[in-house]
Amino acid sequence: MSTKHIVIIQGGMSETSSTALLEQRYRKAIAQRFDTTETTITTISIRNLAHDIADMHLTGVPSQALEAALDTVADATGIIALTPTYAGSYGGLFKAFADVIGNDRIAGTPVLLGATGGSSRHSMMLEMAMRPLFAAMRALTLPVAVFASSDDAHGTVLASRVDLAVAQLRHSLDHGKLPTIADHQFAPTAASSNPPALPAHLAQIAVVEEEVGIATPTNDFGVGGYTTGKGSTVKLLRSDGTKGTLRPDLEDFVPMDDLLK
Repeated sequence: MSTKHIVIIQGGMSETSSTALLEQRYRKAIAQRFDTTETTITTISIRNLAHDIADMHLTGVPSQALEAALDTVADATGIIALTPTYAGSYGGLFKAFADVIGNDRIAGTPVLLGATGGSSRHSMMLEMAMRPLFAAMRALTLPVAVFASSDDAHGTVLASRVDLAVAQLRHSLDHGKLPTIADHQFAPTAASSNPPALPAHLAQIAVVEEEVGIATPTNDFGVGGYTTGKGSTVKLLRSDGTKGTLRPDLEDFVPMDDLLK
């Protein structure tokens, strides 16, 4: 069995921060759930790269330390992303590091989300901030996310939830990374830049022209009426060679068969 490389991206601001303590809980759960002889765990402490991250944003040139960290992230088979909560969202340094990672390095990689905060009232930041962030990076965010508040420091519920999250990571890694758009059969290649043929049910209509002009209601201030713009009427070319028109703003609920008559 191939070695599993788990990378913990840890955004705590001190060595004894609550985020660092949450990292230790994950390490303990990994030791229980994974075969330690076939698993490596690497922690990237973002605070140690703060100056390197800032310089990268300003110059576009990564330092040797930052480049090594990015290579570690790219080689990960699974990622655990942990951040403190500031103003109901992830930390600024955490976001700055995520921006440096970009959208390609972790595409398809399973990611566990975790955060810490002073109150459980901030727990929705995992779903409202962190999950969309990693979705934009095309990572595979696993269902169970863990928020640890000050009240959870010695609780068994937190330990159980961390264990469940790690169990999901183990299951995901056993089945490998998801294919990305670069792996997909319809992705353009260097040998052929031509797009694939459309499926038959989509090839029935070809948009050949857009006419100008959009009618908008006139309000009490005299704003509105007929304005120029694209999209009010679309001319269609049917598969039998005849033509038709479509008003998306008026006819988008009309059955397609009726539009093509």
